[in-house]
Formats: sequence, structure tokens, C-alpha cells
Amino acid sequence: MLEKEWVAFWLFRLGYFIIVFIFSLLLTTAVVYTVACVYAAKQITFKKIMSVVPRVWKRLMVTSFWSFALFFVYNVVAVGLLIVWLVVVRQFSVGPALGIAKAVILLILYVIGIVYMTVFWQLASVISVLEYAYGRKAMAKSKRLVKGKMGLSVWCFLGVLVWSVLVQALSESLVVLGFQLESRLALG
Repeated sequence: MLEKEWVAFWLFRLGYFIIVFIFSLLLTTAVVYTVACVYAAKQITFKKIMSVVPRVWKRLMVTSFWSFALFFVYNVVAVGLLIVWLVVVRQFSVGPALGIAKAVILLILYVIGIVYMTVFWQLASVISVLEYAYGRKAMAKSKRLVKGKMGLSVWCFLGVLVWSVLVQALSESLVVLGFQLESRLALG
């Protein structure tokens, strides 16, 4: 019985991931096009924005799949390096303090790489919506656009990330773990 529950759980999670992915593509398209219309002083209607989605979703999906492939390769390499590092630590009996220090340095480098790739992925998604470049071409163009502005891009990304984590933590602590129904509705 437990095995069936795990299968159902993972199928539900897979379905959830697919739905979230589709809605994130739709949301990205709508927001990017809306902002572009505002900057271009074009009239914005819901119907006009939704008419853009069928034209650009394929480009955005190709760009997203390339990004996912890049993240997958990055994580496989990171896990491989972690395994090599663990073997080296065990083989040469590195002290615990040195081992922990190196682990922290590797973790910081890993996070820097993830943030770096996420910045390019987000900008490549915008490029895929607004231009006919998609996939690797959009990622290469996003890299050229960010060049020289990487510090600002990372700070913007980290600012959004910190606020997202804060909202998620507050929501979970106040709504999920806390108040009565009326308070939850008011807080929402």
C-alpha cells in the first residue's frame, strides 16, 4: 500500500511540475509583452496580450529546455566534483576543519554558478519573447547584454530571491501553521 502511495505522490508531483512550468511560460510571455507595450506606448488589452502567447510559446519553451539542459549538466558536473572531493578527503585524511572549509568554498562556488546561469536564463526568456532568437542564440545574446552589468544583475536577482523567500516564510508561518480561517483570508 505504501508503494502505491509513493507512486501516486510522485505522479502528482510530476503533474504539478508540468502545470507550474506551463503557467510560468504563459506568465513570462504576458509580463514581458505587457512591459514592452508600456515602454513602446502601445495600447494594451487582455486579448492582445493573450494573442501573443501562441506565437512565442515555442521559442520560450526551446529556450527553457536549453536552460534546463545546461542546469542538468552543471549539476552532474558539480555532483561528480563532490564525489571526487569526498574520495580525496577520505584518501588523504584531510582534517575536519580543512575539509569543512573546502566544502563551504565549493558550496559558495556552486551557488555563484547557479545565480550566474539563472540571470542568463531569465534574460534569455525575455529575449525569446521579444525577438526571434531562442535557445542557444537567446542565451548567447543574454550573455552579451549582461556583460559589464553582472554585479547589478546579480544584486537584482538576489533581491528578488530574498523577498520571495521572506514572503514564502511569512506565508507558511502565518497561514499554514498559524491563524484561524478568517485571519488567513484577511492576511491573503
